[in-house]
Amino acid sequence: MASNTERSKKWRKKIRSDPSKHEEYKKKDRERKKKKYAEKKRTMSETEKSKLREKERLKKRVQAARKRLQSSKNTCREEAHDLFKSPQSLGKAVKRVQKSLPKQDKKKTQVLSQVVCALSPRKRRAVLESCDVAVKRRRSEESGRKIRSDALAEEEIR
Repeated sequence: MASNTERSKKWRKKIRSDPSKHEEYKKKDRERKKKKYAEKKRTMSETEKSKLREKERLKKRVQAARKRLQSSKNTCREEAHDLFKSPQSLGKAVKRVQKSLPKQDKKKTQVLSQVVCALSPRKRRAVLESCDVAVKRRRSEESGRKIRSDALAEEEIR
């Protein structure tokens, strides 16, 4: 005999298999939750309502700050292209700098860290933010990358 959880799983799977039924189910569920929330708000005391309003204001403030940060990161990339006439000229400047840096990684990192430390605080912050964005982008690209089968075997051993 099937347990309640098994029956629920089977029913959910059946609903998800038909897209129209699934959309109808989601719509009904949204309406049910909306009614429940409206009833809860109606029966709340004034202090609870004020706490809820404050919480909503804070959420909106955080979201706006997140949006501003995201747009500022996008404009930094655009500004980098605006400073150089073309992406090729930016690449050429980067190549020149890389060519003049030491070949050994430890020496290279020491030189670059000294250069960054010698910058003014505002420029240093801008450099570190732009580096951070590049690291995040690279990590997101690597997460979707395929891994070789022998690399998987090594990960399983660890």
